[in-house]
Amino acid sequence: MSIRSSSIETKSTTSAVIMSISDVLCQKLEQSIYVDIHHHASQQLRVAINNENSKTPPQLDWHRTREVAITGFTWSGPISHTWYAILEHLVTIKDKLIGLIIRMILDACLFSPVAVAGYFTWRTILEGGGSNDIVAKLRDSYLDALLASFRFWPCANIINFSLVPVEYRVLYNNMLSLFWNGYLSHINSMAKNHIEDERKSKVT
Repeated sequence: MSIRSSSIETKSTTSAVIMSISDVLCQKLEQSIYVDIHHHASQQLRVAINNENSKTPPQLDWHRTREVAITGFTWSGPISHTWYAILEHLVTIKDKLIGLIIRMILDACLFSPVAVAGYFTWRTILEGGGSNDIVAKLRDSYLDALLASFRFWPCANIINFSLVPVEYRVLYNNMLSLFWNGYLSHINSMAKNHIEDERKSKVT
């Protein structure tokens, strides 16, 4: 199966849109949790929360959503499209069960580590971070995100690799990514804040 550029563009655009929606939903959830914590907190804790955050509740960060969209268009969409095409060439076993197992193993062992590392790397670059920030973010978040992917994607891929046609697998992947990329965006935001806090503490 040839990897057509028009197909990549379509799937990349779809990935960008869905990942943007996922990030907005994630930020809305973060706001809801923040408000709930603030509402039930003691007066002393509320003061501490307000001192740490200039906005109560935090507003939607459209720069973050834009970076997520760019990541979807330039990384997540293209790499997923390319990987599924490659995977079909690699696994040609006619036995459906064995083929499914091999695809799931290859996806977990080869694709997930690269996809997760690339996500955090590219998000850091888009945020203006350098090599030190990339290393710090991978140190803080990579292992947890990778282990989460091992729990999330194998179950999803049972359906993806056994029932979904190859040309629709990125779309299926993107639909599930409403949950997955929201998680990644949240983890990335926490790691970014941690890096910024460490940088501020060194200055003071």
